This record gives sequence, C-alpha cells and structure tokens, in this order.
Amino acid sequence: MYYIGVDLGGTNIAVGIVDENYQLVKKESVPTKPERGPRGDSG
Repeated sequence: MYYIGVDLGGTNIAVGIVDENYQLVKKESVPTKPERGPRGDSG
C-alpha cells in the first residue's frame, strides 16, 4: 500500500508518495506562479 501527501502552498505545490513503511518513494514540487493571481490567468 502507498500513501500520498499533497501540499498546496502559496509558492509551490508539492506531492510525495511513501510506502507502508513510510519510506519515501517519490516526491515532486512545482511553482504555483502566484503572479497569475487566484484565477490562474492574467485576465
């Protein structure tokens, strides 16, 4: 079994996957691009 954690932060979105022994399997992080504003576009 695997567990997924998601962090929706103000500057990054991070995701991590751990196994049943809580060993990290994979992690990724991408910028949220806060300059786009809450709608995600410029308009």
